Amino acid sequence: MVGPNASGKTNLLEAVLVLARGSSYRAKDADLIKFNQPWARLDGFFGRQSRTAKLAIKEDRVDKTFVIEAKNYKRLNLERTIPTVFFEPNHLQLITRGPEQRREYIDDLLERSQPGFKTLSGHYRRALAQRNALLKYEKTQAQRQLFAWNLRLSELGGKIAQARQELIDDVNKKLSRNYNQIAKTKSSVRLEYNSHFPAANYASKLLSKLESSTELDFERGFTAYGPHREDISFYLNKKLVG
Repeated sequence: MVGPNASGKTNLLEAVLVLARGSSYRAKDADLIKFNQPWARLDGFFGRQSRTAKLAIKEDRVDKTFVIEAKNYKRLNLERTIPTVFFEPNHLQLITRGPEQRREYIDDLLERSQPGFKTLSGHYRRALAQRNALLKYEKTQAQRQLFAWNLRLSELGGKIAQARQELIDDVNKKLSRNYNQIAKTKSSVRLEYNSHFPAANYASKLLSKLESSTELDFERGFTAYGPHREDISFYLNKKLVG
C-alpha cells in the first residue's frame, strides 16, 4: 500500500487491526471516535466472514460491540480474533530499547497465541503490585503477609517464564531460515531468554530467592526478581546484537 503522507494509510491498517484483534495498537477506544462525535463504526470482510465494530460514547465510557456473522459480542476472545502480523517502525527499536519493550513484545505474542496467558499475566501483575505495596509498609507488620505473596508470585512467575521459554524455543526453530530468506545471506540467528532461573524449577528457585532477598527488597521498596525483571537477547552468528 502506497500513498502520500497524511492520506490515511496508517488509519486503514489500524482499522483492519481493530476488526481482527479487537483493539488498536496505538490508541484507546475513545480516541477511535472522531472528536465531538458520539459514535464510530467499522465494517469489513475477512474472506467470506463479515465483521463490524461499533463504538459509542455513553456517559464517561465507551461501549464497544463486535458483530460477527450477525452475532453480537462485547469482546473478542482469542478464538474470535483473526491472526495478524503487524509491523511498524518502533519494532526496529526492540533490540536497542530497554528490556521492558522486549518483555511486552514477547508477552503480547503469547496473549495472542496462547489461551489463558493474558489472564495469567494479569494475575501476576496484581500479585506483584500487592507484594511491592507490602514492601513499603512497616517491616514487622508486612512480613506476616509476605510469604503468601511470595508463594503466589513464584507460582505465577514459573508459568510465565515457562511460556516465554517455550515460545522462544519455537521461534528459534525457524528464525535462521526465515532471516536468511529475507536477507539473502547465510547466517545463524537466535533469541535467548535471559531468565534468572532454569525453567524446570523456576517457581521453587524464585520462591527461595524472594525469601532470601526480603531485607534488600524492603530497602529497595520493590521486588527485584521475577519475570518482570528479565530480558531477551538477540544473537547473530553467535555474537550479541545490541
